[in-house]
Amino acid sequence: MLGAGNGMVYEIPDGPADPEAAIPSFDFATMGQNGGVPLVIDNGPRTCRAGWASEKDPRLEFSNLVSRYRNRKLSANMMLLVGDSVYTDPLAKPSIRSGFDNDVVTNFDVMESVLDYVFTMLGCVEEQVNQPIVMTEAVCTPYASRKHMSELMFECYNVPSVTYGIDSAWSYYKNTGSFSTDGLVVG
Repeated sequence: MLGAGNGMVYEIPDGPADPEAAIPSFDFATMGQNGGVPLVIDNGPRTCRAGWASEKDPRLEFSNLVSRYRNRKLSANMMLLVGDSVYTDPLAKPSIRSGFDNDVVTNFDVMESVLDYVFTMLGCVEEQVNQPIVMTEAVCTPYASRKHMSELMFECYNVPSVTYGIDSAWSYYKNTGSFSTDGLVVG
């Protein structure tokens, strides 16, 4: 190990070349395909977490990014990468997109790709997602953004119901047990 100022060189170990591959869950039917257990989607601008309301930890956690690109050497078809895998192919990096602008969902094409990934990885292979959805959103989300997200959920995925909430308020409720006690929530 050599120092930079006096001719020394520091070696930095390489990290893993590829992010850990997510493995689809196939227990969608056992978790209540007929609307038994709600799906919880923590839809943040940087990270998306998703899982079942009956479990303590989320099943999925990935970067909320999508990359659509065409690899002309391999195929003429468009390639779609979601989550942390957008960084695995150098050709995909220029086309990385987020569905968010200042913590509010504005690009619903990207959001549809993220939701497709979430439902596929949780094992939903049906035409419709027959589960209630609980989804987080930013503080003071504009009505138009919530309207477009609801249209996406009801028309594209045929969900029976969607509940939106602010994650910091839900965290406050979880930690105090009620909304009747005094407290400060920084969102």
